[in-house]
Amino acid sequence: MSDFPTQVHALSTAARELRLLLLDNQATISWIDAYCHSHLLERWKGIREEYRKMLDEGESAATRLATSMNTYVGLHEYMGDSSMLEDLIEEFEGLSKSLTNMHFCQDDDLGNLKGSLERLGQDIDVLLKAHTPPVEHPVSASGAAFTRSSQEPAMHAIANQYLSHWVWGRSDRVIRTTSSSAPMTGPMRAETTSGLESGKPAGVTGIQAMPAVLQLAEKNLETQKSLSRAVLVEMKDKLAYEIQTYLTASRNAQAVASPENQLALRNATRRVTSSTDTWRERAKLLTDGYAKAPK
Repeated sequence: MSDFPTQVHALSTAARELRLLLLDNQATISWIDAYCHSHLLERWKGIREEYRKMLDEGESAATRLATSMNTYVGLHEYMGDSSMLEDLIEEFEGLSKSLTNMHFCQDDDLGNLKGSLERLGQDIDVLLKAHTPPVEHPVSASGAAFTRSSQEPAMHAIANQYLSHWVWGRSDRVIRTTSSSAPMTGPMRAETTSGLESGKPAGVTGIQAMPAVLQLAEKNLETQKSLSRAVLVEMKDKLAYEIQTYLTASRNAQAVASPENQLALRNATRRVTSSTDTWRERAKLLTDGYAKAPK
C-alpha cells in the first residue's frame, strides 16, 4: 500500500489541526472587532462554517470510496467461476459507472477557502498598519540623528517573531522550533500572545498575531489539497483503472473465446484477486482513519 496509511493519517491530522486553529482564534477576532470597531467576526464564522462543510464532504467521499472498494473486493470470490462471467461484467460495469460519477477533487473548495483567508489577511494588514506604532532608529553611526521609518519593517518583525515558533513540517505535523526540534503532540494552536509585549490591549495583540495565524492556515490548506488528491482522487482513479482493465479482458473473452483472450482473462483475474487484501485494508483506513476519525 506504499504510503497510503501515512497519507490518510496526515490528512486526518491536518484537517483536525485547522479546525482547532480556526476555533481557537475566533476569540482573537472578537477582540480585534471590539478594539477596532471592525466586522471580521462574521467573516471568520463563515470561514469556519465553509470549512466544516468541506470536511463533511470529504468524510462522505471517503465513505463512498471505501464502500466501492468493499464492493469490488466482494466480487473477487466469483471471478473463478466462468458461468458467472456475464453477471460479473454487469456488476463491474455498474461499479465503474458509479466511480465515474464520483467527483472527489476539493481543489476549488480549498482554493476558495484560502482566498477568503487571504482577503481577511489583507484587511487585517490594514488594521496592523493603523495600530502598529512607527519605529525610530538612528541613521548615522553616532546615533545623533533619528528618522521615522515606515511601518512595514515593524509589521514583518512582529509576524516573523510570532511565526518563528512554529513550522509546518514535511511529516504534516506542527513542530516547535526549539534547539532540539522536538515534535509537538498537541494541535496546531497558534499562541497569539507569544513573543509580544505584555500590557497591550487584547485587540492590538490579536491584530499583531493574526498574520502568522493566517499563514499557518494557508499552509495547512495547501497540505490538505495535496493529501486529498492522493487519498481520494488518485485512489479512486486507481480503482477505476483496475476495474476497467478486468472489464476489457472479460468482454474480449466473452465476445471471442480464443486461447489468447482466455489467457488474458486468467491473467487479469489473477492480478485482481491478488490485490484483495490491499483494497480491503484501504477501505478500512478510509473509514476508520479518516471518515470516522475525530476532527
